[in-house]
Amino acid sequence: MEQIVQQALDENPQECCGLLSGIHSGESWLVQHCFPLRNVARSMFRYRADVQELLQVSREIRRSGEVELVVYHSHPGSLAVPSQTDLKENGWGTSAMHLIISLADDFPTCRGWWLLPDSYVEANWFVINNPSY
Repeated sequence: MEQIVQQALDENPQECCGLLSGIHSGESWLVQHCFPLRNVARSMFRYRADVQELLQVSREIRRSGEVELVVYHSHPGSLAVPSQTDLKENGWGTSAMHLIISLADDFPTCRGWWLLPDSYVEANWFVINNPSY
């Protein structure tokens, strides 16, 4: 989480983006790796990962035996709630949770979401420091 929040702060006022990979068993998911991506949209209102970079990261994730679990991006000036643009441009469906980091307040806020074609549902997630499994 520290790495993702720092990326959002470093790239502010533009949105940042990236992927989290890991393993899942049933409804339990464990993030193993973070892959920051370049926002080629260079915008404070939308993100678009470089296609070649995204393909390279996806190949690396697959080679490691992991899967893409989380797509993350920041909202530099708005709440950590999916925008209409986030819904419209969601290419992951419900195969990955979407984590949004808001920088709109004094302290960054992170919330997870399942994005549907025209709505969203908040995801249940939490951070485990030093998992023992």
